[in-house]
Amino acid sequence: MNVQKTLLFTLSLLLSAIAFDGCSSLATQTPRFRTETAEKPRQQLPEKKSEIIQPVALDTSYFVNLQRLESGLNDDSTKIDDEQYAKEIALLLERARTYYIGALDAHTKEDSLNASEKFEAAITILNELSSMPQIENNTEFNDISKSVIEDYEKYIANVDSLGQNSSVFALREKLNQFLSAETAPSDGIAKEHIKGTTIPLVINGHVEKNIYYLQKKAPHHFKFWMEQSGRYFPVFEPILKEVGVPEELKYLAMIESGMNPRARSWAKAVGMWQFIKGTGKLYGLSSTYWTDDRRDVEKSTRAAARHLKDLYRTFGDWHLALAAYNSGEGRVNRAIRRSGSRSFWGMWEHLPRETRNYVPAFIATVLMGRNPEKYGFQNLPSLEPLQFDTVHMNESVDLSVLAECGKTTVDNLQELNPSLLRFATPPAPFTLRIPEGNKDFFRRNYAEVPQSAKRQWLTHTIRKGETLKKIARRYGVSSTDLAEANRLSLTAKLRTGKELLVPISQRELQLAEKKHTQSREKNATQRIAKDHPIVTPPTGKETVVHLIRSGETLGEIAEEYNVRISDLRNWNNIPFGKQIRAGKTLVVYIAKQPEKTTAQETIAPPEKKSKPLSQNKTGWIKYTVKNGDVLLTIAQQYGIEVQDIKQWNALRTSRINVGQQLELYIENENGKQKSPTSIVKTESDDAEKTNGKKMVVHKVRRGDTLYDIAKKYGVQLVAIKEWNNLSSSKLKIGMALRLFL
Repeated sequence: MNVQKTLLFTLSLLLSAIAFDGCSSLATQTPRFRTETAEKPRQQLPEKKSEIIQPVALDTSYFVNLQRLESGLNDDSTKIDDEQYAKEIALLLERARTYYIGALDAHTKEDSLNASEKFEAAITILNELSSMPQIENNTEFNDISKSVIEDYEKYIANVDSLGQNSSVFALREKLNQFLSAETAPSDGIAKEHIKGTTIPLVINGHVEKNIYYLQKKAPHHFKFWMEQSGRYFPVFEPILKEVGVPEELKYLAMIESGMNPRARSWAKAVGMWQFIKGTGKLYGLSSTYWTDDRRDVEKSTRAAARHLKDLYRTFGDWHLALAAYNSGEGRVNRAIRRSGSRSFWGMWEHLPRETRNYVPAFIATVLMGRNPEKYGFQNLPSLEPLQFDTVHMNESVDLSVLAECGKTTVDNLQELNPSLLRFATPPAPFTLRIPEGNKDFFRRNYAEVPQSAKRQWLTHTIRKGETLKKIARRYGVSSTDLAEANRLSLTAKLRTGKELLVPISQRELQLAEKKHTQSREKNATQRIAKDHPIVTPPTGKETVVHLIRSGETLGEIAEEYNVRISDLRNWNNIPFGKQIRAGKTLVVYIAKQPEKTTAQETIAPPEKKSKPLSQNKTGWIKYTVKNGDVLLTIAQQYGIEVQDIKQWNALRTSRINVGQQLELYIENENGKQKSPTSIVKTESDDAEKTNGKKMVVHKVRRGDTLYDIAKKYGVQLVAIKEWNNLSSSKLKIGMALRLFL
């Protein structure tokens, strides 16, 4: 199987390989439900090596474990174990981070092939994790996903061409970068108009550059697309004709998904035609716990044809319809207003960067696909057309049972039915595709399957007072999934004594228990840390050592320094699942600044004056944020504290933007910035109070009292009140108290 395809199918196919070992020989075996002999124990697959260069070698037991723990159950299958589920999520995130670190290291060593493989492997894991319940609310998942994509884009910008295993989304990004750098004013001028098509095919500079790139830089991608076209074009063509749209649109799937029904973009679009959930729903594509119609080749093709037809009706131009398919109607309408033109080439510069190249890339692909020999592609291989029979299912049945019924393998069923997300058909009407010619054999065998073999789920007997929500919480599934599995509404009243099906396969739980051991789980993170050293520190940055305070999180620290959480993890080699501890230090790399004095804690400024003063006087100034600034560097420059800047400017977070104005209170002497220690008031009464002692500042935290603070620092309570002009013992969280020790 082509490695690129394997990359995209890795997670689902590897899971099935573990769960259904030996299925390839089913065609010569008697289905297991025809005999009464016990089923032989399934063979344990050998441990996969963690070599990163080969994406197909991903350690699959992690994913089997997650399938088990997605239910939220522990080993006795009765209680929720949220902690264990969180650990498994952390292990998978750490696997993704491992590939990510390897990619950054390979890029540093100018090993572009290895870097590309590892970036793609990290993205593959994160894409599979994206289907897990509530994962979109996981801050760590969102941060590393964003970081991997951002750094992959930077990597793509610095390499001449991509490896053959790179995804179509990486290719599109590289094409966009390549063409943005090479654009000339004359590129939009037509050199030739191709006749005989419904969609206007014009050859100009933009189109020629796309053709050049696919010919010289990415021929492997184009060859793969053409190979897949033999399988899928016979499905596309009658649907496009039925809906009444041009046949040339079949080539759009090449640049949308690389002809892959399971493709998932960096923007979370899914399937052959890359629908996001909202748009897909408008055109009848449903996404449930069991299935995702966006991955169904026939349904998604029909939806894409209808959507494109609607866009053509809106704009009356196929180029604009394609542009709107990529970026949305709003952006195209805005480009029309700004340019005053209704021609794609006339509004080109007013469109988003990706959309500018979307239509040229489509035209280039159509031209090359219609006549590959003209562009140097001879004797291209082509897959056989999809051929299958269909059977109508109305209940949830394990795929291994269905594979035996149809004289095929689980792998074949999954490939014919890419919309299936689970190892079973849904408990609702579903059209199952099986290999052509096996329909009668399937029906005979399926009629003999006992009911107990079909529904390999857990069952729950309803007790008095229970609701769907309570039962769903108990088993760690959503109320919606539980209701759907039992064909109930979310507000349905439950009858005591009745049984509910819980959408969790007992068989998957048992398989996972065989694969999973506590020792392996305990040592996984240690092995990762040992095999993969800390990522190379960035150049041109200033090193800051951060002392972790009690209660701080990586997210808060990242926000304070305006860096990514994933950067903190990589710089300090902190695996997912490992907690940071107060008193330890973290290395942080920030933009270099001119030499400044180091900052200590400062007292609160006097009441703000209405008019800011110039910077060489004591008082309020206005500071304009420059590129590379973070609150810490600004605070160091003026000998003040980050927390003070936030309070003075009503900042809820440490995020600041270039051009933003901040009001700062500074104390200068003779027009020069004073050292931080001299910020303490120098009046004679203060000198008497301190008696030459060193000042430290204590920031009040939740639960602090003056008595506790005095005891902690070994000073008198009355002295703290005197040093800080306190008339009472009332404290506010975040208050800075001066202490002289």
